[in-house]
Amino acid sequence: MKLVVLALAAAGLLAGGASGAAPPHEIHVDGKVDSLAADGGTVAVHVRSYDYSCHTGLLWTPASGAVIALRDAPCGSPRAADLEYQAIALAGKVAVWSDYDFGNHAYCSGPYTATAANPAPVDLHNCTEEDSGVFWRYAGSGDLLVASRWLRCASDCGPGYNFAGDFDVRLFRVRAGSLTRIASLPNNAVFQDADAGRILLRLHSGALRVVDPAGVTLAEFPAHAGTPVLGAARWVAVLKGARVFVYDERTGKSTATYRVPARSRLPDAEGATLAYLSPHEIHLLDLRTGHDRVVVRQKGLAVVDLESGGIFYAWNDPGDLRRPGHVDFVSLGG
Repeated sequence: MKLVVLALAAAGLLAGGASGAAPPHEIHVDGKVDSLAADGGTVAVHVRSYDYSCHTGLLWTPASGAVIALRDAPCGSPRAADLEYQAIALAGKVAVWSDYDFGNHAYCSGPYTATAANPAPVDLHNCTEEDSGVFWRYAGSGDLLVASRWLRCASDCGPGYNFAGDFDVRLFRVRAGSLTRIASLPNNAVFQDADAGRILLRLHSGALRVVDPAGVTLAEFPAHAGTPVLGAARWVAVLKGARVFVYDERTGKSTATYRVPARSRLPDAEGATLAYLSPHEIHLLDLRTGHDRVVVRQKGLAVVDLESGGIFYAWNDPGDLRRPGHVDFVSLGG
């Protein structure tokens, strides 16, 4: 089965406070959208086929209309039936992801990088399909694309193993076709975000640590549990339940707390604005003033990525079992 992508004009999805924005653009994909990551006017999209037998990815640039398939294992091939994309990300022109074969363990291969100009994936050879329990996470923007690699022990840990959780946590800088080690981290450190030349980590203690691209600590402070994201002007926001906590990373102090709808999730920041999903809405929250506005209302929202020029988001139509996936772009103008 081939991935089918059709460019469509979306209608009726813009609502609330975005009345000055241009109408959204949309692509419709042959499968379910699992994740996306945008940067510089382009979005990388991870799609699962409608029967869940194949995972693949694409790059879409609304300004040009270009849709480029990332040529991993073709759907329908024996290798594709065993592999799943994981954690696709995009920074600058470089997309990165891992492939997995799940059985008694998780067996990874990659990471892989690709660009619109060279969509055939380049294997960075930091894990193989024989590796068990190796996991990756990616995030970045501009010229900073960061990978976190860690090991997870399953029930068959070796003799004398007594550490519960993740271990051998490492950070890497990703460029097209290359992977450069940044630093080793304390066990259970979790890579959270990378933006504006900074890298955000959550430590086992619950504290947040901000480091530079060389791994040098810029700030460390206690923070509420929740989902943290980096913003401009050296602040960090944490979404927890029905509240957003804003921290000044220079002082470690909480500077503001804002109420948001219950069950809000998946925050993303750009400048001083936080985008997040409530059950059927996309909100933009101004972290300087607390002004919150709804810019999209849509059932089946899966993920959102806020960029300086607008919002990329994905939604899946629960009534369409064959081609449920949609990826939209709303220009915020200005």
